[in-house]
Formats: sequence, C-alpha cells, structure tokens
Amino acid sequence: DSQWEMISERSGSTIMISFSGSVLGTANTSFHTLTNKFVLKELTLSTGEDRDDANEIAIDHVVLPTDTLQGLCLAYKISATRLRMENGFSGNSLRMAPKKLKIPVMPVANAAANSNNADNAEGGGGSNKVMIRMQDNTSAEFKLYAFVAELPHMELVEAKAYLDLSNWDLDEALRSAREDEG
Repeated sequence: DSQWEMISERSGSTIMISFSGSVLGTANTSFHTLTNKFVLKELTLSTGEDRDDANEIAIDHVVLPTDTLQGLCLAYKISATRLRMENGFSGNSLRMAPKKLKIPVMPVANAAANSNNADNAEGGGGSNKVMIRMQDNTSAEFKLYAFVAELPHMELVEAKAYLDLSNWDLDEALRSAREDEG
C-alpha cells in the first residue's frame, strides 16, 4: 500500500508522486489538496536597515499550485495592483508571476516603534523584533516548490529525488543539485 502525494493540479487532472518516486496521472482529485499554511514568526530587524517605508519589510513567498492572486492578497493584506507592481507581472492570475514573490508586509505588532525609541534613547543603532505573518516553510509541498523556484529548469520529480536524498533538508538538496550541475 503506497502513499501518494499530490504535487500539481491543473485543469481537472492531478499529478501524484508516491514517496517511492513513481508518478501517477489521475482525474480523481479526492486526494489531499495542497494548502498554504501561514505562521507568525518573529524577525529581528536592524534600525538602520534599508526599506522603502520604515514600517514595512519584504518577505519571500513561494507560489504553490493552489495559490491565487486574490488569496495571497487576502492573506498578506495587500492590493493586487501593489503585488503585481512589486513583482513585475500583469493579469489576474499567478501564471505569469515569478515562482518566488516579494511581498511587502507590515509587522503584526508594532514592536519596532517601541524598541526603536529605546535604542535611540541609548544612542545606538540596535535592532527591532517584529512579528510577521509568513508562509510555513516546513511542509514537503513548500520545500518541493521552493526547490523548483530556485532551480526552475528542474522538474518536480527531480526536485523530489534531491529532497528525498537529503532527508527533506531544502538547503542541502539545493547544494547537492548545484554541485551536480557543475
């Protein structure tokens, strides 16, 4: 009894890859569907960090097959126009978008303002801790598509093989693939 993992859903058909590496094409979409999960993460920012807006930072978002432009706009509280402008694509879908998007976000808690005042009182540059809503980067789906975003000429099956060989350590898988390329 092999376990299957859905990695792509396009126009009613689904591509499944088993954990053993074989591929199955099917029209049945009753399998586990990919969902983008978000987590709150604490980031430390230096007060002298270059940003367009002192209250805003940019984070990376790896586009998954189930992502939509509208869904990302809702998740990150950003307008579609601003998201398209920041990433240089047009249209109402993510088809022409880069595989890894830069998302300008506002910190969840305004800890930056509080610690910035304390740092300035001490006369130092210091750092700020802020909470940011980010894509969960621990799932197998995220790692698979992050790999392909970094090495776009790789197929999903190849990316999965590299990740399997590195025990799903994304950095190690990317390093190994780059070494193999020469």
